[in-house]
Amino acid sequence: MKGPRSRTRHNVWRVWECRRCQRREFALPQVTSRVCLCKGEATPTWMTLLEAPPRKNPTTTP
Repeated sequence: MKGPRSRTRHNVWRVWECRRCQRREFALPQVTSRVCLCKGEATPTWMTLLEAPPRKNPTTTP
């Protein structure tokens, strides 16, 4: 039986953030752009994709 940590280890959701209101949304990888209708304004704001920093490979010493 898998434990509770396997869900976050294999997380494939994309994280989008609005530049105006800093609201974050999670979407599937198939979503390529998001629009935020924040603060009741007439003009929509395009959300930016937040990417995780690249993982560092563990260095092995002989």
